[in-house]
Amino acid sequence: MRFDPRLTPLPLGEIDPETASLIEKIVGPGAQPPNLLATIARHPLLFKRWLTFTNVFMLKGSIPARERELIILRSAWRYRSNYEWGHHEILGRRAGLSDLDIRRVVGGPQANGWSESEAALLSMVDELNDNSSVSDGIWARLSRSYDDKQLLEILFLAGCYAMLAYVINTCRIEPDQGLNGLPDQP
Repeated sequence: MRFDPRLTPLPLGEIDPETASLIEKIVGPGAQPPNLLATIARHPLLFKRWLTFTNVFMLKGSIPARERELIILRSAWRYRSNYEWGHHEILGRRAGLSDLDIRRVVGGPQANGWSESEAALLSMVDELNDNSSVSDGIWARLSRSYDDKQLLEILFLAGCYAMLAYVINTCRIEPDQGLNGLPDQP
């Protein structure tokens, strides 16, 4: 079933100059921004603060990119975010995930082939999705691979992408042209 967006992405010419400048740094001069950016641009201050917050994880985080993308892809799967999945399927490949790895994200932490820390990350996302908390067992598994700073970072990362899925799904932000949506069940 297809739904029309509740908030349509702003055309580039309608985005305020400061926000347009920030977007230009991401997508290049004169390019129409992805639907997510052009939608959040409706609130310039929120856009600026959100971009600063997410860049901590995407550009300056201490979690390896492969593990970061596993968290994001599992969040996209659990929260049914076609938009997040499409973008992070590409970013996941750039971070070293194989096509098989990306397909296995759908199968979750029980799928064959995950390392102990990877399975713990996927379990963390599932428990956060189900319970808004992580069990002592998963916390212990995560603590074997990550220090305190990284533990906080992975929790904020998972929370950030859950929040983003809420926004994307509620505003009905359409996936950008040429990106895959969520795969079928494994």
